[in-house]
Amino acid sequence: MALELTRESVNAAKVLLEHPLINEIFKDLEQDAIERALQAGPLEHDLRFSFLTEAKLIRALRSKLLSLKAREASLDDEGAAG
Repeated sequence: MALELTRESVNAAKVLLEHPLINEIFKDLEQDAIERALQAGPLEHDLRFSFLTEAKLIRALRSKLLSLKAREASLDDEGAAG
């Protein structure tokens, strides 16, 4: 399911990305997941995989928000054309 590109979704992405607390939370969650993966035992492959998947998910969420924010220009172009 694709997220509909609206002014509201772009503004929400901007608010989240520009909020220092949210950025700190993303950073801390990602670092914690990576640290836990590094501390997993040598034979704990599933656990390590789980932690690294968590870090990837956090990065994907941040990337999706950045993508929404970057698409603001296309909304402006559509508004100017309409």
